[in-house]
Amino acid sequence: MEFLSGDAQEQRGAWRLIEVRPDLAAVIAAVERVKGEKWDEFRDRHGDRGRDLVLYLGRRLCGLKLKELGAAVGLPNYSVVATNTKRYEQRLQSDRTEQSQTRK
Repeated sequence: MEFLSGDAQEQRGAWRLIEVRPDLAAVIAAVERVKGEKWDEFRDRHGDRGRDLVLYLGRRLCGLKLKELGAAVGLPNYSVVATNTKRYEQRLQSDRTEQSQTRK
């Protein structure tokens, strides 16, 4: 980026701002393909891995804030999003099947 000064370390945050990120609709479509179900079928299912995966990827790939993500998927507040995202992240660390599906 020509208009920025400093070395790569100093400008790391600026580079992140210009990254092309998928939108949440693309993430939901990908999870629907992996699950073989439509978002409306599993969105409100308590503890559903698909819903938790959408939330996790919405944070990681789309860069959405908890409040934005909650509003986008119809969850009442950001603490629910935080809990579900953390739960999925913990599952992902120990479940090889889940790790495999997340890479698809």
